[in-house]
Amino acid sequence: MSGFVSSTSRRDGRELRVRHAAVLAGLLAVAAGTEVRAQEASGGSPAVRLTNPGRAAGLERYAAGRWASVAVELHNVSDREAEATAVMSFEGDPGVQFGRRVWLPPKARLVARYLARPPESLPPDARRVPFKALLYERRGTENVLVRDPSGEMLHSGLLPAGEMRTVTGFVGAAAEDQ
Repeated sequence: MSGFVSSTSRRDGRELRVRHAAVLAGLLAVAAGTEVRAQEASGGSPAVRLTNPGRAAGLERYAAGRWASVAVELHNVSDREAEATAVMSFEGDPGVQFGRRVWLPPKARLVARYLARPPESLPPDARRVPFKALLYERRGTENVLVRDPSGEMLHSGLLPAGEMRTVTGFVGAAAEDQ
């Protein structure tokens, strides 16, 4: 199992977001066509399903530029083992992807965790961080983009945002007046 991060390139201190958004859209279009051909050639439906595209792992909240753990839930619906890669990116920075490759035994459900970092452009008062997620299944030597049962390839979600404030309290018996 491995985790990975791909980053955007920079020129004169500015990120080339428009170019990366166009490249990502092009890759999704190509992947959609490849995925259909690969599913037909390999005999049909995907073995792995993305039952939860991303959620907070534990009590964490997500803040601009700070690493936090994301949990993703996968389900292998087939009678054979499978390998899949779950990938996500934040809407404010689509050129940077975070993800994890996992192995799933037959008929297994798995919750995998990986680190992700919301973009620096996240407003300080944001309550939610929107993200997009994709699932790839390994078939032979290729990674195939997987559609869910409704036909969707790109999944959306929200993660809780904002700084966690530490609160200390005391619970005890009240002192009686003397």
